[in-house]
Amino acid sequence: MKISVIISTKNRTKELRMCLMTILRNTFTQFEIILIDQSTNNETKVMVKQFASKRIRYRHTDRSGQTIGINIGIRMAKGDIYVFTDDDYVIPRTWLSTIHKTYKRLSYIDGLSGQVLPYTPTKSKKHCVCPALYQSKKERLITTVGPTVHSSENGFGKGANMSFRKEVVDTLGGFKEWLGPGAKGASAGNETEFIYRAIRNKFQLYFLPALVVYHNRWLTKQESESLRSTKIQGYTAFITYHMIKNLDVSLFDGLFRFRWLCMPTIKAFIHLLFGKSRLTPEDVDSFRLSYGLAKGITIGAFYAIRDVVTFR
Repeated sequence: MKISVIISTKNRTKELRMCLMTILRNTFTQFEIILIDQSTNNETKVMVKQFASKRIRYRHTDRSGQTIGINIGIRMAKGDIYVFTDDDYVIPRTWLSTIHKTYKRLSYIDGLSGQVLPYTPTKSKKHCVCPALYQSKKERLITTVGPTVHSSENGFGKGANMSFRKEVVDTLGGFKEWLGPGAKGASAGNETEFIYRAIRNKFQLYFLPALVVYHNRWLTKQESESLRSTKIQGYTAFITYHMIKNLDVSLFDGLFRFRWLCMPTIKAFIHLLFGKSRLTPEDVDSFRLSYGLAKGITIGAFYAIRDVVTFR
């Protein structure tokens, strides 16, 4: 059983160097790394050559968008298991062997995910936030379809620590290229949407707490708040898309959960309309999140209608 590790990267040479170094140190040896480089300079290409590793299969593309890069990597992959991570993650030495052993032990599963923890090598990050974490000690088979695919209680985890059998990816046709960082549609939601389709198609997904990767990225509070709006945009785009295209009304709860935004946004509008001299930081945050919500719904509706019309 061969493993293909697929990474899409752009202008992150320093972080990618550590990611590749830790993957190459894995104890499991039957693997390849498919690296799709969308960088605007040659730094990544030069760095990859310095590794001089036959395991790394490198390709540069001028096309932009993380999911576009991942789909290119999928078409290049020769493995039986496709493993996905991002360029700013630090990988334990037993990561690939744990993935291999779990697929061998649980022959009925089609996908596997695990925890995402913060990476703090030397100094404290007291005033910063490490995004995209997923922590859960509950080992489980994933059976829930809908907006709970990322919940800590019964979700599948995050895209930087997930893998699928080749047959799953072939059946689903890869990732939606209008979703994800750098996409023309929404800048998030690509991984959640893929997981949703996998569960909807009755594939058996499994969460293993012992399978861990470490996120090597820290944001300021302001950067974290901005990312929160982006995540809401991608999440609502994915939900709206499938509510319209597949008439999946079970996803409505995913939109309804954002009802908490109503009162803060109304309050912010009142401040704006009645001449309050300065909006509070809470008002600005409410406007930002509401904008992400509205934009996500609009994007999801557009692509759903486009696909319905196209496939008729």
